[in-house]
This record gives sequence, C-alpha cells and structure tokens, in this order.
Amino acid sequence: TTAMPALEKFWDLEHVGIQKEDLVEEDLEVEMKREDNRYTVGWPWKQGKKAQLADNRQVAEKRLRSLLLKQTADERTEYDREIQKLVEQGDIEEVTEETGNAVSYLPHRGVRKESSTTTKLRVVFDASARSEGKLALNECLETGPNYLPLIFGILLRFRIGKYVVIGDLARAFLQVQLREEDRDVCRFLWMEGERLKVFRFRKVFF
Repeated sequence: TTAMPALEKFWDLEHVGIQKEDLVEEDLEVEMKREDNRYTVGWPWKQGKKAQLADNRQVAEKRLRSLLLKQTADERTEYDREIQKLVEQGDIEEVTEETGNAVSYLPHRGVRKESSTTTKLRVVFDASARSEGKLALNECLETGPNYLPLIFGILLRFRIGKYVVIGDLARAFLQVQLREEDRDVCRFLWMEGERLKVFRFRKVFF
C-alpha cells in the first residue's frame, strides 16, 4: 500500500540520525600485542600513503618559533612543565639518533581551560599539518568505523535498569603503546633553554 513506504521511512534508522553505512565494519586490521603489561599497536596506514607523508620539519620549526614569541616567561615555564610531565610519564622520549624509519613532525600549541580542576594547560598536537604536495599524518591513516551513532541505543538502554555504573579511564589513549617503527612519524620540537630538542611519542596520543 502507499502507506507502507512512509511507515518504513518512519522506522528507518536514518530517522534517528543513524545511517546504515555507519554500522558496517570497515575491513581494517590492526595488530595488537601485549608487552610489559601494556597493549602495543601500530598506526593503521592506508595502502601506499606512508610514502606520501610530509616530513613537516620546516612547518614545525616555524610554528614553534611563532609559539615561543607569543609566550611570556611564565607561560613558557608552564608549557615546559607539561612537556617534562610527558617525559616523566613515559609518553614521549627524546630522539638522539636517526633510525631509518619514515619521519614526520607535529606542530603543537597550548590550549587553556581555566575551569579545569586538574590541568589548566594542555599541549595539543596537530596531526593535520602537511607540507606542500605531501599528506598529513591524519590523511595517511585509516579512520575505522564510526561508532558515534550507536550512542542513541546506549542512551535508550541507560534508562532500563535501576542502577548505573560508569567509569572514566584516565589518559585513555596514552595507556596504549605505539610500536617502535611508527614512533618517528610522531616527532615534535621543543626548546629547552637555548637547545632545540626533538621528541617523539611512545604511546598513542590521538
């Protein structure tokens, strides 16, 4: 009947903002190993894109100079404190020699949130930065399936039970280690005193 298409459309998942294609798993495999009580993964590279990754060293240096010029002495001290915290927690490591792996640098900047009760300043890294004619790190990696539309179902089930248990995993992404051969595409620059240092991430940061 003519009423059926309208009824089907009403009950279609798209009516609540869920596209059918969003629920289809992408053919994406990421090898995960457990080492030293942590999971270790590599970046999910798109086929053939790693060779097109931008080095970004010049972009990172230019953005760092701009950042340092804008900072007051106190702001730079606070920023350096956040970088040193990443070192102490084992999230990043200094690069002291070349490895032969693919290399890319991430520009970064500080984001302040005065209302935060824990960290007022966060150092944010730009994985979308690229050099002319080359790709950004974000463009070289698979994104994986989009699970955000499933929030609708979560909210519905949230109302069923009498009690709810929730949790918050501190520094969630940084609990997962990055395999050795993929760390050099997550380099960044920072000035300690008068010395320009190169660091790289040891863990998944985004």
